[in-house]
Amino acid sequence: MARPRQADETPRARARPLGVAETRAFYGPAYILDASVAVKWFRPEEKDASRAERLRVDLLGERVSLTAPEWILLEAGNALARRQDASATWVVSCLETLGQSGVQFVPFQSRLIVEACGLSKRHEITLYDAFYLALAEDLQLPLITADEEFVDSVGRNSLIKPLAAFPEIH
Repeated sequence: MARPRQADETPRARARPLGVAETRAFYGPAYILDASVAVKWFRPEEKDASRAERLRVDLLGERVSLTAPEWILLEAGNALARRQDASATWVVSCLETLGQSGVQFVPFQSRLIVEACGLSKRHEITLYDAFYLALAEDLQLPLITADEEFVDSVGRNSLIKPLAAFPEIH
């Protein structure tokens, strides 16, 4: 349950610094969040956006815990900014929302980059996609992704959960 806000406290004042994972007791389902899912929070017209929204609502209601590399903000920002109708103001607003959503951000870690390099070569995927997988393996948490090419490239892996397998919000 979220703690009550103090009278002089704004949501921005409570935000943890970028790259500092918040530690808190959590006993519900936990996942690694891929940028392909987070982007759908801001693009409701996309395939499986209602499934992504369900995860966001569950995150806000503290029924699920989501963890992601800190650079998810840049990766999601890049995807959002590529829209023809995307203004810089809208992109910044989306990224601030993502940054304040309760996702636990994991900072750059050399040892995981080493693991990701191996995964990248083995599966012929990008280093940043491989880092999500390395993080999932390191934390032993399922990775939720909407990137079907990534799922196909990695093949059968019990830690990868396609977004399409999650329930929709109604």
